[in-house]
Amino acid sequence: MARGRDLCAFTNDLLLYDRTSTYCEGRRAGNPTAQRGYARDHRPDGKHLCLGLVVNRDGGPLGFESRAGNTRAAATLTLLITALEQRCGGARRVGCFDRGMAAEDNRRHGRQTQRVYWCAVRRAVTRQYLEASRRGPWQCLRADGHDAPTLAVQRLPDQEPDGVRERWLLCRSAGGHLKEQQMFATRLAKARQRLARRQAQAAAGTFMSRDVIQRRARQAVGRPHDLRGIFAWDAQRTADGQELRVEESATAIQDVRDLQGVYLVRATVTELTPAELWHRYMLPTRVEAAFRNLKTDLCLRPIFHSKEARGDAHVLFAVLA
Repeated sequence: MARGRDLCAFTNDLLLYDRTSTYCEGRRAGNPTAQRGYARDHRPDGKHLCLGLVVNRDGGPLGFESRAGNTRAAATLTLLITALEQRCGGARRVGCFDRGMAAEDNRRHGRQTQRVYWCAVRRAVTRQYLEASRRGPWQCLRADGHDAPTLAVQRLPDQEPDGVRERWLLCRSAGGHLKEQQMFATRLAKARQRLARRQAQAAAGTFMSRDVIQRRARQAVGRPHDLRGIFAWDAQRTADGQELRVEESATAIQDVRDLQGVYLVRATVTELTPAELWHRYMLPTRVEAAFRNLKTDLCLRPIFHSKEARGDAHVLFAVLA
């Protein structure tokens, strides 16, 4: 960190953290960290390595770690930040991370160790403020040429968990709304198509057991958080065999649409304005840019090495480059 500050004028007061994965080719029997897990590269057929990366506000890498492919994302944050502080000194730095890392355990550990952070919380927590997001009042911070708000915020009462004051801010982004709207429409259409196929298979007698039909329907919906509670199904026996009945909840669909582009930001930094807080929350996109460089220009994926040490060396050289 000191060399980067002296040679490149890096500022290392802000730590931006995110995690990704890269897939491996082959069985990787000699590499115990190559495990089947969440396939961020859309390759669920193979084993993966998870990569956690910390960069500064300029996008320069400060540290990384390689872990097993089935490691829970939120479990890696505190370990890597602690290792960085032990190696580079315990100077007061601010941690910024996305919703996947914003587990309550990480925030509690940050408060107890007097670390400064800001993050957005998971969708399940934001859902508790659905009525507040509908009613407002929203304060427009940025608008396009037609005076349509592209960024609006709503202050929520500050909280003091563990005796540490936290600032809570609801943010509504037009860009985030458009992105999530398109993703939700695609997932909803695919789930409907898969459920229709399951209904046809049940009617044709492909699946005779009620438990198998319901399990297939659950697999057709998948695990996306925004599809939970939308579909309800039941397999019933008829004179011609089995029938899969599917119902949709219009209320659940509307709730998801009302939360699209809405984020609940929590921060122990209380002196920043809402606009500054949102701008700094968006800085972790620079970690995502670093991941794109690693996976395209620097060929981090796939990993062909069978031994753990060689796989780690492959990751190390890519990060150094």
